[in-house]
Amino acid sequence: MIAYTLKQDDDGQWSIRCQGSILACGLQLDSAIEQAYELAHTERMDSGRPTCVDLTSAGTHISVADKVKRPPLPLGQSIGDLPWARQSIYAPH
Repeated sequence: MIAYTLKQDDDGQWSIRCQGSILACGLQLDSAIEQAYELAHTERMDSGRPTCVDLTSAGTHISVADKVKRPPLPLGQSIGDLPWARQSIYAPH
């Protein structure tokens, strides 16, 4: 299973991590959940491997993948058209 983990950083923002790499940082929680869900979904569709999205904060570990509902996109719009998808998902770390 490929786990995408949301972790709260020291500045209160959230980062998305996977297999020891930081994929995105400086996010609000709602954006971090949405982006992690999209990354996990894309990975699952591309590789066929199971994925999950977990949240880690103050020693608590919560699976959020089954709680995230992606809103439907407007007709003619793709994920790449969303503002956060146009930004690089790779953190400069």
